Amino acid sequence: MHRAKLLDRRATPLTAGDIPVATDVFLHRLEPSALETLRRALEQGLTPSGSDFAGDDNSIVIIRLTRPRAGKREASLVAQGES
Repeated sequence: MHRAKLLDRRATPLTAGDIPVATDVFLHRLEPSALETLRRALEQGLTPSGSDFAGDDNSIVIIRLTRPRAGKREASLVAQGES
């Protein structure tokens, strides 16, 4: 059995000239209900913004999802139920 290599989770501050880089992470063998929940969250505009490990053996991954703030017009439409 291959174990995933744990990444260094310490925050590294960005300095002038640093460019944040997107990284692909492959999750496989998800239960159908977990996959559907993740798919629906992404369809609703939530984006991954952080992660953490849990469990006695760090075998649980928690993915934090956030919704980008809407502009004034979009917030007004949402409040009126027009989106």
